[in-house]
Amino acid sequence: YQKGENTVRKIDFKPNQISLCSKDIDFTDENFEEKSLFTQMIVLTNVEPEKEDGKVTGRAIVTAKIVNYSTIEEVELIIDEKHACLIKTFRTLKPYTGVRVHGIISNSAQVDTVEEDDGWGYMVLDNEYENSVVIPEKEKIEHLRDILNRLRIQRNNIAHSEHQTVKELSTSEMKECLEYVFSINKEAE
Repeated sequence: YQKGENTVRKIDFKPNQISLCSKDIDFTDENFEEKSLFTQMIVLTNVEPEKEDGKVTGRAIVTAKIVNYSTIEEVELIIDEKHACLIKTFRTLKPYTGVRVHGIISNSAQVDTVEEDDGWGYMVLDNEYENSVVIPEKEKIEHLRDILNRLRIQRNNIAHSEHQTVKELSTSEMKECLEYVFSINKEAE
């Protein structure tokens, strides 16, 4: 569907099989390897060798179309060099041949960090600063907002005979509230 000028696509992957593993899986283990398999009917449009810096890598890029009920989606599949026989087979197929393919979905993200200003005098945040300073400060502000909101609701329940249920503030939360209010007054002076 269209959202402004952008086309928004949604794909639901519904599992058709879940298997019991012979041994427990530790998802936090650094040797854990995620594996997502797929099966899809495609209409082949082109097969060409993958190139990096002008050199052939041995892998092949398969461009194809997936025909849905109301749309035709373009897709690129990569055939690894260890499947040279499969690459050869795909090259013999004529364009617009329908093929059912099976493969592994690659779940990855490319992360780049920049540790310099943007040329206009603004600091570009790096991930370490974001995780150690920005996120904890944001969580602190959200926590204080929650406490102050609960205090406001308690006050309205008394002053205006409102009856909203709210978790009462503990002594330490009340102390945090007061310290925050007093710190605002000191900054104003």
